[in-house]
Amino acid sequence: MNFDLRYVPFSRYGSYLACSLLARTPGDPPTLWLRQISGHGQKEAFRLEVLAEGQPVPFETVATPSLLELRSARGCAQGAVQLCIAADDLLRIRGLGVGLRLSAGDTDPFRCAIPWTGERWFVNLFRARRWISSASGCVIRPRPPSTPRRPSWPPTSTGPASSPRAGC
Repeated sequence: MNFDLRYVPFSRYGSYLACSLLARTPGDPPTLWLRQISGHGQKEAFRLEVLAEGQPVPFETVATPSLLELRSARGCAQGAVQLCIAADDLLRIRGLGVGLRLSAGDTDPFRCAIPWTGERWFVNLFRARRWISSASGCVIRPRPPSTPRRPSWPPTSTGPASSPRAGC
């Protein structure tokens, strides 16, 4: 049974994580968002984009109660990203021939990802804090921000930052 993410979010009983297709204003095309939904209100945490060779590519969503698949079939960028909320606070992501970019929305200056150790990242979603880690493959470090509000990137007091590995 497939469902439309414009009307029904992809989530799991007991979880505050959800994926939804949202349009910023009427008439805009919907964008896929990973959301933090809790008693503190619904927040668009990260915009999800499918990447091929480092560039965003169009994709279609196929959502079932247990799996969200983002399918790309444009030229050589054939592949998919699969998302599964395996536990209340565990989102598993698997890339099959393509990658996934998580981009913070522009409304919350406190939303950030900080490299911790190895392939582990600390993600601050204002009132919720999450960890991102890789079971296999790699998590690629974003470009350092150019804004003056974060002069020391990566922070030196949090532990060694991971370096991007070749071939990832």
